[in-house]
Amino acid sequence: MSDRVFMAMSQPLAIDFRKTLLRFLSAVLFFSLTVGFFSWSMGNLEQRVGSVFPDPVLRHWHPISVSFQIFILTWGTVVISVVTIARDLPRLTQLAVAYSVLELMRILAIWLMPLEPPPLMITLDDPINDNLIFDRTVTKDLFFSGHVSAIWLLSCYFGRLSRMVLRLAAFVVAALLLAQHVHYSIDVAAAPFFATLAYRAGILWTSYWDRKDGQADITSSTV
Repeated sequence: MSDRVFMAMSQPLAIDFRKTLLRFLSAVLFFSLTVGFFSWSMGNLEQRVGSVFPDPVLRHWHPISVSFQIFILTWGTVVISVVTIARDLPRLTQLAVAYSVLELMRILAIWLMPLEPPPLMITLDDPINDNLIFDRTVTKDLFFSGHVSAIWLLSCYFGRLSRMVLRLAAFVVAALLLAQHVHYSIDVAAAPFFATLAYRAGILWTSYWDRKDGQADITSSTV
């Protein structure tokens, strides 16, 4: 009798785990394809001639090189945040989907708004982006900032205190990017808006599959 009870209890758990794992693997596939597509797209978009934005903010100072600080703060924040979120597989899955949507929005925004880098830009030295993602130095991925939007997106998955810390980190990274003239002010200012849209898209994706799985469970229980 106890074995039957155990099997009856464990079967729904096994089904739920398989559904969670399937969602996660689908999200990872979506993420991998999106990153690959973004890298390929930038290879083409880098060849276009864009416009120079007359930034009223950058004209107030000459650029300084802070690539090391940007690299450490950005990737340190990303690694710590993702490792923390990874303890919750559904939340990590939603993040992977949201970030993929964010990258697709960046491709569209860069395509619709071709910009030349700020005239006095000091090229950002980022070993991970330059060697693992793009296989080249990219300078025209401007509107909107990937650094700021990524950190802002991560902040959406934490409680109030951690969210405030991460958003402070996003503001610091934005200031450093402007200090080096890597981005225009409009690039960093718009990043939180698009990150929030991507976060909402991740929620919608989760809600869709929750409803679909719920309908499937109801159907199977009535058969």
